[in-house]
Amino acid sequence: MGLKLGKGGAAERDDLAGTLRAARSELDDAVEAFNDRLSEARTALEEAIEAYNAAVGDAKAELQEALDGYNGALDEARAFADGVASAAEEAVEGKSERWQGSERGEAAKAYAEAWRELAEGLCDVELDLPEDLEVELPGDVACDADDHADMLDEAPDEAG
Repeated sequence: MGLKLGKGGAAERDDLAGTLRAARSELDDAVEAFNDRLSEARTALEEAIEAYNAAVGDAKAELQEALDGYNGALDEARAFADGVASAAEEAVEGKSERWQGSERGEAAKAYAEAWRELAEGLCDVELDLPEDLEVELPGDVACDADDHADMLDEAPDEAG
């Protein structure tokens, strides 16, 4: 028994292949339109990121200048506190053990210790500033589908 597609089946196959070709053409057009819009969006995003990075970079430079000024003032305050602490420690060490154990001696040691702790506590300020913004942008979409209409056209008309 021979299997055959027949006139009606061949005509339907041809109609379906035509429908697939038309749909593929629409799909290809839609992919191209999508890629055009994607390209425009990528360009806009790249420009926005560039503007953001430039604005943040300018602001960071101004902030860094202010931070350097503040930390410079802290250096001076730290040196002052360290000097007061060192002078007080030397003064206490220059006194007798009996005086150091007295109420005035204990108060002098507490004074020197308070200034030493202050000097050690005046640490530079560090800010965690944002890095430049970087985004991996998507590439174009490609339709790598086989030519299904040709596959349908090439299907056998009959067995054997």
